[in-house]
Order: sequence, then C-alpha cells, then structure tokens
Amino acid sequence: MTNPRHPDYETGITDEAAIEGHDLIARAEEEEERMHPDKPEPAMPAVGHPAEGQAKHGKKESTMEKVKHALHLDK
Repeated sequence: MTNPRHPDYETGITDEAAIEGHDLIARAEEEEERMHPDKPEPAMPAVGHPAEGQAKHGKKESTMEKVKHALHLDK
C-alpha cells in the first residue's frame, strides 16, 4: 500500500472525471442563477481585505507581537 501523502499517490479519479464534475457544478450554478435572478450572489471575501487578527491601525500584527500580547509582555 502506498502512502497517501506521497506526491505520486493515485486518488482513483481521472482527469476527465474531475473536469466533468467541475463542469456539472458550474452548469448547476448557472441554472440556479437563471431560476432566481433576483437573488443576490453569495458574498465572497475579497483578496486584500483586512483579516480579523489585524491591529486597529490597519497594520497586521506580527507573530512576535501576538506572542508578546498573549504573555502580557506588550507595553
């Protein structure tokens, strides 16, 4: 038996089956949009928006700052 973490591990699904599955989902989403044109699209997080763990000034906290805060070493 091969290791599932090995880069050459076979998943058992062919490229053709993966493409067909992707196309099926895409067509279903298009059909859903046609059936409900008044329904807004689901909100997707945009790339570049601030994450939850950012400081008030819009600056991302470094790992060291987070550790200092957790250990109550920040000033």
